Order: sequence, then structure tokens, then C-alpha cells
Amino acid sequence: MTQTTDKAETGNASSPFLNKAEQIAKIFATAAIPIIIGVGGWIIQTTIEHDKEKAAQIQQAQQTAIDKDKISLEYVKIAKEILTSTEKDLPQELTTWSWQLINGVSPVKFAKDDLDRLIARKERIPTPTNAVNFLSLAPEYDRMFKSVSLTGGNQKVDGIVDKILEGKARYSDIEGKTGIPWFVVGVLHYVATGNNFETHLHNDDPLTALTVHVPVGRPITGKPPFTWEESAMDALQLEGVTQNQDWSISRILFVLERWNGFGYRRNQINSPFLWSCTSYYTTGYFVSDGAFDPGSIAKQCGGAALLKRLVDRQLITLK
Repeated sequence: MTQTTDKAETGNASSPFLNKAEQIAKIFATAAIPIIIGVGGWIIQTTIEHDKEKAAQIQQAQQTAIDKDKISLEYVKIAKEILTSTEKDLPQELTTWSWQLINGVSPVKFAKDDLDRLIARKERIPTPTNAVNFLSLAPEYDRMFKSVSLTGGNQKVDGIVDKILEGKARYSDIEGKTGIPWFVVGVLHYVATGNNFETHLHNDDPLTALTVHVPVGRPITGKPPFTWEESAMDALQLEGVTQNQDWSISRILFVLERWNGFGYRRNQINSPFLWSCTSYYTTGYFVSDGAFDPGSIAKQCGGAALLKRLVDRQLITLK
């Protein structure tokens, strides 16, 4: 026989076995399909259920954190109401609890000695008046500055004061042209722009162009890019600061608060532009123009805190 014939005969001889095996395989495969689908479906379903459970746990944790923040905010409101109360005979237990609670939730802590003094003297937080003229506000500024204390120790404020001192030569140049004390220019530069010499003093827009935020289109003379001094002179003239001859502490604080605006007074909040990092500020912040959030806290220190530290370090003398 030829090789081809040998293959044909061998194939015919084994055919019954292979056919049987093929039939068994088909039966098994057909029977296994529902099992595979079932097992696969169970795995998928189990994964989905696990993911749902995990997602629910995350959601629950987030909701718990939100609820906790809401509760904390309510307690802060209660503490604030106690410390701004005009009642003469409040129990010391209430003022003690209020100061301890506020210090506990605040990201900037009181120095222990400062907190102990506030508690021992049953200090209150003065509620700002709604007046916006200097004669009405001057006594408030004087009283508050005389009794103000810094929170969180001196380290943070000293870092800012040192940065102001680094720019003293440039601030003194403005003083020579306008009569505005160098430290007033320096403090204003910090609270307005964080001592950034690359931006307009008006609103922290870059010096490479005219301002695009309020006030728009400043400076009104010259062409960009502007020097910081050119822009600062325009901003100080625009706000009327260059017309001032009185540089008492009350007038300086009035100039600083007017620069930022009196909107905090409408919310019965001492402006963080002045009082952040001091015992006269706890919470409440305009997170954007016109959007006041009573639960937000200013991150920058206020002008009064910086002036207080400048005086304490005998770097300036105030009237």
C-alpha cells in the first residue's frame, strides 16, 4: 500500500473513538456554559456588591465628617455669642469654655500664657460698630490695639515682619515721595499682596499689564511693564492714602480697613485684614468678592498683628 492509503486506513480505524470523544466534549462544553456564566456572574456581582459597600462606607465617612464640621461650627457660633455678649455678669465658666473651644478648633493656637490671661480676665471679643467714618471708629481702634494679644506665638508674625524689613528700602522710597511711613506701606503691601513685588498693589494683578480686576485699567499713566513703585504710587493716590497727614495707630488701622472694605462689619466680624492672628479674630472670611463664609478662617495675619509685633520688637514707635 502507498503511504497515502496507510493514512486513510488509520484514520478510518480511529474514527469511532474520536467521534465519541468529540461528542462527550460537546456535551460537557454545553453543560459547562451555564456553570461558567454562573460563576463569572457571581464573581462580577460579588465585586459590584463589594464596591457598593466600599463606596457606601466612604460616603458615610464623608457625611460623618461634614456633620462633625457642622456641629463644630454651631459650637463656635455659641462661643462667639458668649464672647461678644454685652451682659455684665456672665459666669466665668462660660467665657472659659468659649475661649478653650475657639482655641481648640482654630488652626492658629493661642500661646498658653495669652490664653490663660484671656480666661483669667474674662475677656470678651468687641463687636464692631456699623460706622464707617474715622471719628466714630477711632476710639474702637485705640481700645482694641491697646489690649490686643497675638495668637499662636510670635514665630509666624516675626517671619512676616522680617520680610517687610527686607523691603524697607523700597518702602522708604515711597515714604520719601508721599510722606506715608515706610512700615505702613510695608504692612499694606503684605495684607494686600503678600509682599509680592511682581504684582500691582491695587489687587495683586501682574505688573506686565494694566490691572484687569477692580480697579480695572490701572495705573492711568505709563505703559506696561510697570515698576512696583509706579504701581504703588498710583494705588496709594487712588485710595487717598497720600492725602493723609495723621499717622496715629487709629488712623493707620482705619486706612488699612478702608483699603479692604468695611463688609466684615455688616457681618458683625472684626476684619481679618486687621485682626487675623490676634485675640480679636476667630472665624469668618470673604472667600471671594461678595461671598462671605462664617466658617472660613483667614490664613494671612492682619495689619494690627504686624504693627503690634513691630512695636514689641522696638522697630517702630506709634502714637
